Amino acid sequence: MIFPKKIKGRRLFFIFIVSLSLLFPSSFLFAQEPTLKVAFTQPQTLEAEAPEAWIQLEWASQGIPPESIHYELHSCQSLDFSSSTLRYRGKDTASLISGLNPGDYFFEVRLMNQDNTLLTQTSQPLKVTVKFIDFKIVITLLSLGLFVFALTVFTILFGHRNNRQSTGS
Repeated sequence: MIFPKKIKGRRLFFIFIVSLSLLFPSSFLFAQEPTLKVAFTQPQTLEAEAPEAWIQLEWASQGIPPESIHYELHSCQSLDFSSSTLRYRGKDTASLISGLNPGDYFFEVRLMNQDNTLLTQTSQPLKVTVKFIDFKIVITLLSLGLFVFALTVFTILFGHRNNRQSTGS
């Protein structure tokens, strides 16, 4: 036997446990429930503005192997998510949401297992405010562009006419 004869019973068990704890991480011996967490990573704040009709959302999860889960991205125009819309379901951790009308939108990510059972609490809601450029500014800029275009055409035509008259042709 490799152990001395004096080591018996409880001492042998204690040495066995200590050697196992040195060989394996403590989480292996004293297994605990993994901490499941899902959170948005992009944008990095829980409130964002979208000056256009689209936004890129990214999220990440912790505490579970990615091959055994999938994500659901839900959107709603109220914070209670009572009438939410499923925007994405799958294994990717990002989604481009487009076609948004002006207003406030709330997004949340749910971590689901293969049986479509919710594994953890949903992410903290992300508030996105979609704002477009004011219509008056757009009309003003278009009018200014039309004026500059017309002035340029007039200058070219006037210069061409004067050039023809001065050369005599």
